[in-house]
Amino acid sequence: VLVPPRADPSTFEPSPRQLREITDARVFILVGGGMDDWSQAVLGGAEDIPRVGLNDGLTLRKGGEGTGDPHVWLDPLLVRDAWLPRIVAALVAALPDAEETLEARGRVVADSLTELDSWMSARLAPVRGRAFVATHSAWNYLAARHGITELGAVYHSPGQEPSARALADLVDQARTAGVRAVFTEPQLGETGARALAGEL
Repeated sequence: VLVPPRADPSTFEPSPRQLREITDARVFILVGGGMDDWSQAVLGGAEDIPRVGLNDGLTLRKGGEGTGDPHVWLDPLLVRDAWLPRIVAALVAALPDAEETLEARGRVVADSLTELDSWMSARLAPVRGRAFVATHSAWNYLAARHGITELGAVYHSPGQEPSARALADLVDQARTAGVRAVFTEPQLGETGARALAGEL
């Protein structure tokens, strides 16, 4: 995984070591949907490495940078049914001698994703029909799966603080909807989210 935990994909730049590692890759798996556009420049000199866009051909939810909301990984069942078969097929194509092992591992991952969705469903069942606010608009797949609503987001662009007016409007909407939760993400900072939570 090139983008480390807590890094922002929109501003990520690979290290020289990572650039060297890429040249040894047998396949490059991308989220797609605008999430990892940085990789196009990185892969420019590695045309012989097969690329698999996990969101390619999927009908994405509205949002994102004009290509649709790429945050599919927040819906375990969608990952299980749409992404996992592509990942397994790409790995088998790159390592045909390991086909049996890779397919068996794929079944284990599929089972774990089913279990994760059940775990999430049980915990989110008491808040079905409720709304929340997010640091940025990333949670729509999770929300749609579990019957909750992402009312709005604090940050519309990474690194761009919300205006006082935008934050006040979001506070008004959240109060009207009875919002009791603000989802934060460490890589995006929490100043605006904490201010909103304080108002609520």
